[in-house]
Amino acid sequence: MILRNCTRPRELVREDSGHPNPPPVVRFRQGPLLRSALPPAQIRPRMRLFTAIDLPDGFRNEVAGLQAPSALDARWTDPAQFHVTLRFIGDASPERAARYEQALADLTAPAARCEPYGLDVLPSRRSPRVLVLGLERTESLLALHTAVGDALEREGLSPDDRDYTPHVTLARVGDTAPETVHAFLRTADVPSFPAFQADRFVLYKSTLTSDGAVYDPRAIYPLNG
Repeated sequence: MILRNCTRPRELVREDSGHPNPPPVVRFRQGPLLRSALPPAQIRPRMRLFTAIDLPDGFRNEVAGLQAPSALDARWTDPAQFHVTLRFIGDASPERAARYEQALADLTAPAARCEPYGLDVLPSRRSPRVLVLGLERTESLLALHTAVGDALEREGLSPDDRDYTPHVTLARVGDTAPETVHAFLRTADVPSFPAFQADRFVLYKSTLTSDGAVYDPRAIYPLNG
């Protein structure tokens, strides 16, 4: 932790006031400038991580066709960043990240079947905040989600007891009125998307910038057929 306030620390000087049991009179003497609470060797960068399934290129282009900036005021996701999150990890030190990476490399799981069912919103229809392409909770996708979570938790990641809701984030609607979002859901022209097989998953590092998050793959893990 770097101290932003450059005020010099002051040492206490006590004086006797002459009273039989005097309280200490405290004065302050300037000390040397304190620049950092930790030596440089103890300051470690951290990274924000998550695991995800990438979309096939052709499928990605079809999903991008659902985005309609002129029809709904929202923050639309760059199609290049479309993915299906398996497990969000959060901030991790380089040492912990390396352990997660190895744990995932040791994982054995079959390919996961991804079946889109259409447009949806999260966390609920009553309070829509995120517009998504929802995916069915297929047996193989749930099995992969569980296997990834178990591998990470063995290396210290806290358990996540929430129900897994697989999806592709299309936009963040923020404070847009629910009625407006519902109207978009009713009128959007949504094609019937084919299912696809995920034969690999990715460990991503997410970097937050003024233009949004940037995702960089740290490792790619093949799945069994």
